[in-house]
Amino acid sequence: MLSKNSLTYEEFRRLFSVTQESKTNESILNQMMAFSKNDIELAWETLDPEHIGTVSKLSLKAGLRKMKIFTSQQELDRIYSFLCSSEEQSLNFYQLYIKWHGSLFKAQDTQKSSTRLDSLKQDILEHIMRVLQQQQLNLYELFVRFDT
Repeated sequence: MLSKNSLTYEEFRRLFSVTQESKTNESILNQMMAFSKNDIELAWETLDPEHIGTVSKLSLKAGLRKMKIFTSQQELDRIYSFLCSSEEQSLNFYQLYIKWHGSLFKAQDTQKSSTRLDSLKQDILEHIMRVLQQQQLNLYELFVRFDT
């Protein structure tokens, strides 16, 4: 019998596949950004060289290959459905733009969060040092006091 805090294999597999899916989409988008040096217009030009204005799944596959991004059919299906809105049958520049900039903002937020966390850690350490100085304790005495 499973407790409420346990996870069945099927639940684990479902969670893992969702995580893998998002990593695959993000990874492919990051590779597209690396290829084009974060120039969305260059990426779009590679995906839509005939200037049709939309990109089919077949055109996406060809464009990704030009970018030296090789995907399985399953990965291609996943990235295509990730980039396209549900009501559209083809990818347009606006849809790519939203995903592209969403990914850039996510990367910037992660960087800001990391910087903010480092800043908070530094503030906490400085506060602890001030308290120790006010109490005229040194770190060794404090350690001995709590260790015994």
